Amino acid sequence: MKSLIQKVIIGSLIAKGNKALKQIDKIAPGYKDYYYNQLQKLIKENKDTIYGQKYNFSSIRNYDDYVKNVPLSDYSDYADLINRISENNEQNVLTKKPVVHFAVTSGTTSTPKLIPIIKEGIDLCTVYTVPAVMANVEKALREKGKKLPREKGLMLIDFGLDSFTDSGVRKGGVSGASIRKHLKAIEAITVSPKEIITASEYLDSKYLHLLFALKEKNMSWIASTYMTVIAGIIDCLDKNWEKLCLDIEKGEISSDIKMPEYTRTALNRKLKPDPIRADELRKIFNGGITNKAVAKLIWPKLSGISAIGTGSFKIHAEKVKRFAGDDVELISPVIEASESLIAVASMCNNDEFIIVPQAGFFEFIPEDDPTKILPMNKLEAGKNYELVLTTISGLYRYRIGDVITVNGFYGQIPKIKFSHRTNVFINIAGEKTSEAYLLEAIRYFEKKTNIKISEYCAYSETNDTPGHYVLLLEPECAIDLSRLKEYEEIIEEGMKIQFGYKYERQSGNINHAKLLIQQKETHLLYRELQIMKGASRNQLKPVRVLRTPEQKAFFTKMIEKNI
Repeated sequence: MKSLIQKVIIGSLIAKGNKALKQIDKIAPGYKDYYYNQLQKLIKENKDTIYGQKYNFSSIRNYDDYVKNVPLSDYSDYADLINRISENNEQNVLTKKPVVHFAVTSGTTSTPKLIPIIKEGIDLCTVYTVPAVMANVEKALREKGKKLPREKGLMLIDFGLDSFTDSGVRKGGVSGASIRKHLKAIEAITVSPKEIITASEYLDSKYLHLLFALKEKNMSWIASTYMTVIAGIIDCLDKNWEKLCLDIEKGEISSDIKMPEYTRTALNRKLKPDPIRADELRKIFNGGITNKAVAKLIWPKLSGISAIGTGSFKIHAEKVKRFAGDDVELISPVIEASESLIAVASMCNNDEFIIVPQAGFFEFIPEDDPTKILPMNKLEAGKNYELVLTTISGLYRYRIGDVITVNGFYGQIPKIKFSHRTNVFINIAGEKTSEAYLLEAIRYFEKKTNIKISEYCAYSETNDTPGHYVLLLEPECAIDLSRLKEYEEIIEEGMKIQFGYKYERQSGNINHAKLLIQQKETHLLYRELQIMKGASRNQLKPVRVLRTPEQKAFFTKMIEKNI
């Protein structure tokens, strides 16, 4: 009966995903009309809100009126109004429809913010995450004469760490919120018991997710918010496979794994000794798993892995790909911010996305001419643009700081790639080195040294004159620190890929970059500390540019010393 239920649920999710993707297909040929109609719908619907009255929405007849009436905005323009909703449950403030959830931003680049979300916003995220992902994986497999096995999967998304505002509205990560209402169905198709996926207290979830996943030989999919989490699972497996196999053999969780005792008791009841599976896994893991495609050996039916693997997560996506091998479909499901869903994956094994028409109204600031603000039909393929969102949940002409590249068009809908964030860069003399350029320098370093880098971050040291960059690299394996100066020269060459950096170096405005080698699992430790402080695992993003004294103090202390 349980097997039949999970088959029905997975089949239903794939059907919902296909329906959503076909809706985009239907809109694509005439998206220009849909695009401007979407704006008019949002303006008309919200004209009597406090925000709508302030900017005279009732007088707006077209896009030009909208530009004249409503200024570009950021969070500071909404903070007081959002407080009125979150503290007093005041209605008709930003939207006519009630706010049902507050997404809490990760705080990667600033203090965490509360972002209002209406029910339609939650529903949209729900259908374009798990269902659309499964539909895309099924499509890719069918092209190879296969289909997604209707078996359980591993879902690495936290559900139990949300809280409530003073007015009683739920707040927390948007990823967990988008599928919480389907939690019963999720429990039926995931290998991890509810005690793990809905835990309200801190526990070693990576280990526990892995334990129950390893027991399930027929597992067919893995899903998370970010590739960081899946890469962390791989590291946990590499480090703990012997202990995990022993737990599977004995049917009991090791006593040193952190969790509340009542959780331990409940989970141990769900384990049964399985020495045959334990021995099978030991043979696979003997000799380690680093840079080995072992996923299909562990789970022969594994067909798809889903998590955001663009931008800062590319380095983690590559690690996951090495673990998965060529026979497992990888999909980066969406481009999504706390403020809104933005775009959905066009296919598996590709980092190109299609803007979701129903998500709102999008404007674009050309990176090469920031004095302009363009509507969708003025975009050019091959150019970079900063996104400006008018969301269905009540943010208007809102700058989220994401820069995308327009690759082309799907009908009339832009096909985009995430490029970088506008406010995450290093700058000493006006060169503005973004995350994307930092990653290019890392790629250059890996190619020249044959050293794989698992994590990295950087900052500008301006106490010296002239200032210089400090790059902190966390290698996958131990390296020869006596060659640090040689490696420093290579990373300096890599940085010169960026024209602005090269020019300012030649002009003497920037000094030679400094390289520091971090201890293994430095970034993992930082993430775990943030989680223990209350951050959502779903929302945590890699730290690439050190912006605060606290970040610099932590990461610069975790340095390998040359003995």
